[in-house]
Amino acid sequence: MPSIVDRDAVETARYEDRGRFGMGACADVRRVYDRRMKREVALKIVRSDRREDTRAIRRVRFESLLAGNLFHSGIPPVFDRDVLPDGRPFFTMRAIQGTSLMDETIRFHRRLGPGGPGGMDTLLKLVRRMVEVAAAVDAAHATGIIHRDLKLANIMLPFAGPAQVVDWGLAVDLANPPTRLGRTGTRGYMPPEQERGHHSALAPTADVFAMGEMLARILFGAGHETGRVHHPRHRPPPELAEVCAIARSMNPADRYPDAKSMGIALEQALDQVHRAVPLRPRLAS
Repeated sequence: MPSIVDRDAVETARYEDRGRFGMGACADVRRVYDRRMKREVALKIVRSDRREDTRAIRRVRFESLLAGNLFHSGIPPVFDRDVLPDGRPFFTMRAIQGTSLMDETIRFHRRLGPGGPGGMDTLLKLVRRMVEVAAAVDAAHATGIIHRDLKLANIMLPFAGPAQVVDWGLAVDLANPPTRLGRTGTRGYMPPEQERGHHSALAPTADVFAMGEMLARILFGAGHETGRVHHPRHRPPPELAEVCAIARSMNPADRYPDAKSMGIALEQALDQVHRAVPLRPRLAS
């Protein structure tokens, strides 16, 4: 399906359009070649049909500044920000070659499941990705940033390197919180306080809940992004299920206080599982 963004509109003296990476509610992500730096990058731009939408414009501008000031190996760096002649703001960031955690989770449960041949090994590798996610989100929490839209589809898995947390368009800076909150986020991932638009959602525990929902889909099975968790064909390790249950607590006070705490709990649970069910040794190549 062709992008809503006019191909010619993305072409500039610096950037050559090479196709579409993806498209969201407010913005289009294009694969472009940076002629100045001689490299391929991702360019995020307000969709042409939203060019008059001040909220969409504000979100893209805010995301470029916010993500551009987050420095962590699990967050794609922002390279440039500018405005097209038609007034639409855009920014460029590292292009990620790989797949998403959502795709890998669905593939795992369709083909293997925890009880299939090599299934436990694969399951633990996916959970290890959640430890990487927790580290990246912790870096944001340490600067007062709450993502507010963590989900499997917003975690990219490059062919090399750690998981990448993307799409910071709904994030908030606790140093300058919004005065009014709506129900912003993805249903099935956001906690109840965020669904209600309550100010208690402006806390790291909101992201912890979303990470718990992501972990639930890894452990129990995922079909799509609506939040429905299928019944598992095989029970996951209880150590991991316990971490998941704590993160998904309805009461924010019962969850891990932040992404760092959840990451530590996951690390400890993985260590316990590895001792109980050691990974199969790799064959010499």
